[in-house]
Amino acid sequence: MKKTLLLTALFAILFTCTFVALPLNFALGEESFGATTLSNDICAFIKDESVFQSNEDFVVVGNNSNINEKQFRELALSGSAKVYLHYSTKSNVPLQYDACLIINNLGKSLEYEYSEQISISTNKLLSNIKKFVARYVDQISMTSYAATPSAVNSNDIPTTFVNSIVDREYVANFDDVGYITYHIGVTRYIANSKSILYIVTVNNSFVPGIVANQNGDTSYKKFKNLDGYVHMTVEQAYDRNEEYYYGIRYGTVPYKKDYWPINQPLTVTITSSVQLGLTLGYSFSNGFSTSGEINGSAGINMGANISYGYSKALTQNDPFFSAQVSANNLNECQWNYTCNSSQDRTCHLQTNYMFEMANERKDMFIGDFRLKLDYSFHLKRSVLLIPINKTYTHSADLFVQAGEYQSIRNFNNGII
Repeated sequence: MKKTLLLTALFAILFTCTFVALPLNFALGEESFGATTLSNDICAFIKDESVFQSNEDFVVVGNNSNINEKQFRELALSGSAKVYLHYSTKSNVPLQYDACLIINNLGKSLEYEYSEQISISTNKLLSNIKKFVARYVDQISMTSYAATPSAVNSNDIPTTFVNSIVDREYVANFDDVGYITYHIGVTRYIANSKSILYIVTVNNSFVPGIVANQNGDTSYKKFKNLDGYVHMTVEQAYDRNEEYYYGIRYGTVPYKKDYWPINQPLTVTITSSVQLGLTLGYSFSNGFSTSGEINGSAGINMGANISYGYSKALTQNDPFFSAQVSANNLNECQWNYTCNSSQDRTCHLQTNYMFEMANERKDMFIGDFRLKLDYSFHLKRSVLLIPINKTYTHSADLFVQAGEYQSIRNFNNGII
């Protein structure tokens, strides 16, 4: 009850600020803030103490035990257009992330999450959170991020997948060795009244310390990129909130249909698991189509009437990529890479997972599902000709809403 009253009071404080919707350059009235100025203003309030700072440009909530992750997101998304930051540097204020940045632009929120994977000093954590804020506030002022490939439509080709139903970006940092960023985007095609196809696209970047160092962040050591992997699984979601009263509530079952990129792409006929005998479309090497017609001059796996374009082929030789389905879990798709001469570079890998779910509510909302991502990152450096190898792992267990409600947040064993 106390938390509810506090949150209500915070809403009241925020709603007293009159504010015009922010364009991407954060223009305010007749003044236009440079993003660097805004990020500097925000960073001034990132401290190792309890902080709640609210003005017409941003809200900073730090080391505040009265506001949890869910309350912060509600605060940011129901508030006026501005930048919202939530962070903790204290063990007695546990959060599922070290910092979360939400840029509310009214109609489209941009969400970024930072987590330190190795125990570091408080001063270094504060410094890293400030760099995280500066990176994304500066970035979003200059560009808009396309989470997924654009659809290809013409008058005689039906519209299928709708881009970016929901998206969110994560940073998993490994102290001074390197970091992984991954941007999750979900597209959706309502095939008919009974079936919906979804594509989860994850843009992964494995950044070794040497790249960060060369780009001016000398807090990173010159570790090089050896190899790594990302594994992706989509599962049925469930909700254990108020289990004592309702029991466990379940979402609809996802059925894997295709994944890419792969080494030898073939055309996959997307047959429905919800409506037996019905074909929903075709996943060609160059994209999705509701028509089985091929482009004969381009090859038997190239569609002629592509309504949503993508490339299923793995073509790079360095890094070398491979893709496969797990032998232990047929719903888990796996990609790995190995660097040869490209060890001083970032490895970029976009991974895609297509699945079908029933277009109906069960105990949860249409479009609710569970997404699991598992990473490995292997790096090395030499000190006085002595090799030092580091291997790190990172996992994300997420609850995704890509229907009536849109969000990506921690699954937390069904306490969502």
